[in-house]
Amino acid sequence: MNSIKFFTNIFISFQTVIQNKTQQWLNKRVKTTPKITLDQHKIFIFPTKEGFLFIFMLIAMFFGSVNYSNSLIMGFTFLLSGVFIISILHTFRNLSGLTIEASRTQACFAGEKAAFSINMSRSGTRTYQAIILCWGHNVTERCDLIEDQEATITLLLPTYKRGWYRPGRFQIFTTFPLGLIQAWTWLDLDMQCLIYPKPITNNFLQKGVTGQSGINFSREEGADDFSGLKPYLPGDSLKHVHWKILARNDELYSKTFVSSTQAIYTLTWQNFAPLNAETRLSYLCHWILKLSEQDCMFGLQLPNDKITPNRGSRHKHQCLSALAQY
Repeated sequence: MNSIKFFTNIFISFQTVIQNKTQQWLNKRVKTTPKITLDQHKIFIFPTKEGFLFIFMLIAMFFGSVNYSNSLIMGFTFLLSGVFIISILHTFRNLSGLTIEASRTQACFAGEKAAFSINMSRSGTRTYQAIILCWGHNVTERCDLIEDQEATITLLLPTYKRGWYRPGRFQIFTTFPLGLIQAWTWLDLDMQCLIYPKPITNNFLQKGVTGQSGINFSREEGADDFSGLKPYLPGDSLKHVHWKILARNDELYSKTFVSSTQAIYTLTWQNFAPLNAETRLSYLCHWILKLSEQDCMFGLQLPNDKITPNRGSRHKHQCLSALAQY
C-alpha cells in the first residue's frame, strides 16, 4: 500500500513538473495579449487518432502492394498519401491568419456561469470552417467564418468563489477538412471577470429594532401629509386655518403638515456580527439586491470600505463589487 502511494506521489510530482515546463514554454511561444493573429509560430499540428489509423493503413497497403507486386494498390497508396499531405496544408490554413480578440465579460454570482465573449475575424477572401473553442473539457463552441467577416463567441464558464476570476488559456483547434490532422493553439487573452458573493436569503435585519438594523427614518415639516393642529400664530397661512373649529369653538387653530423622507438603510459589517466572513458577505449581498429591487436608498460599510447611501443600478454594482473584492 505504501509503495503504491509512493509511486502515485512520484507520478503526480512528475506530471506537475511537466505541466509547469509546458506552461513556461507556452508563455514564451504564445504571449498573453488581448488581441492576436495566428501564424506558423503559434499553431501546432499533429495527426488525430483517425490520422494515425490512416497512416497505419497506408503502411500496410504499401507493404502489401510490394509483397504481391500489385502496382494498382501501390498507386492508390501514393494517391492517399498525397491526400494526407495536402490535408496538412489545408488544416493549417484553416487557422492561419485568423484574428482573435478579447471582448466583454459579464459579472455574475458565485455558483453561476460567467460569460466570456471572444471576437474572431478574418481578412481577405479566405474562409474558415469548423473552428472549435474549448475552455476545459465541458465548455466548447463552434464557429464558422464563411459569409461573415467576424463573429462573436460567448463561452459560459462555471464559477465557485467570489473575487476576480481569470480562466487562463483556452484552446482553439480545427480538424477541417478530413479530420486526419488537428491544428491547435493555446491562447491567453488576459480576460478576467468579477464574481459577486452568492446571495443567501435571510431576514436577519428584520429581527432587530430600527436602530440596530442600521435604518434611519426622518420626517420634516412640509406640505405632504396632515400631522395635527397647533394654535394659530400671526403670520401663519390662512389656507391652513381650521375654519370648522373656529365656527364650533370660536378658537383659531392652524393645520400642520409634514413631509416624510424615505428610509435610508445602512448595511454594516456589524449587522451580522455572529457570522463568519463569507456568510456575512452573502447576507449583505441578499440585502443589496433586495433594497435595489425596491428602489430604496442604502449605503454600505465594510471594515475596509465605505459607500455612501444612494440608489440605482450603478450604485448596486458598486456595492456588489466591494463585497466581491473584500
